[in-house]
Amino acid sequence: MQIIYLRQFKHLRSLNLSGNPFCEDLSYKDYVIAHLPELVYLDSRLVDESSQKAATERYRYSIEELLHNETVAKEKEEEEATKNKKRQIHKVCIHFWH
Repeated sequence: MQIIYLRQFKHLRSLNLSGNPFCEDLSYKDYVIAHLPELVYLDSRLVDESSQKAATERYRYSIEELLHNETVAKEKEEEEATKNKKRQIHKVCIHFWH
């Protein structure tokens, strides 16, 4: 589901999905609350702690997998950034010595 895309917005606290076809699924609220744990408001309603806990428990395994995949992706991104930094240093050194 495309809600996962919104996880990259770390400061997202309010989300209104009214009228979105995604809302036709009866479990959409639990899904959104579980996968966007920083949300304070969903569809103009406060996300309470008990709803957060229930949703997180319901989707516990998919969230664990998602967190693992995000960690792996971040590690790869950091590794690539380190490689690029080394390449830049190498280019500067080669340019300096020529």
